[in-house]
Amino acid sequence: MRDFLTSALTKLRLGNIPLIRRVIVAAVGGLVTLVGVALVFLPGPAVVVIPLGLAILATEFHWAKRWSEKGRRVFEKLKRRWASLRG
Repeated sequence: MRDFLTSALTKLRLGNIPLIRRVIVAAVGGLVTLVGVALVFLPGPAVVVIPLGLAILATEFHWAKRWSEKGRRVFEKLKRRWASLRG
């Protein structure tokens, strides 16, 4: 994901400006995350969209990377628990 974002910003000649890059990542990642939160209440794949938004935000923000890693650990724990219940 980071390579795609870097190449897109380079094509727009914005790759050398860190502040603009952070603003663009924040806007796109925030929008995707907000759509994911809305999909919790609307029919849609919120379980897929919210982590995608966090992954976009994690390319630039350390707090989003921590949340993403914490979510991944919780998911793995639930997966192991589900597997143990199924036998």
